Amino acid sequence: MQDERIAITAFREGEEGVIHAVSGGRGLTSRLAGMGVAPGARGKAAGWELLKAGVRHLKGRGPANISLTVDSENRPARRIYERAGFRHGFDLFWYELRLV
Repeated sequence: MQDERIAITAFREGEEGVIHAVSGGRGLTSRLAGMGVAPGARGKAAGWELLKAGVRHLKGRGPANISLTVDSENRPARRIYERAGFRHGFDLFWYELRLV
């Protein structure tokens, strides 16, 4: 089965955010591939609502689990994910090649 990719975008007056969900299929691992909340929407539960919508969408497709990655320094995001039941799986190294 090919991955199903969706983007959920939320807009409220003066607030916006987006979450990208990738469904791996029934019994497989699905993932939340990225999430962002506009600066003006932070601290107003926008991230929490987006996360719930993404998880709800993926759960409906029957995955064995849902994974995501987050910058270790992004404590607000880590708190939201942990509150939602996500648990630390492993450390991930980020490499970057500067071209300019």
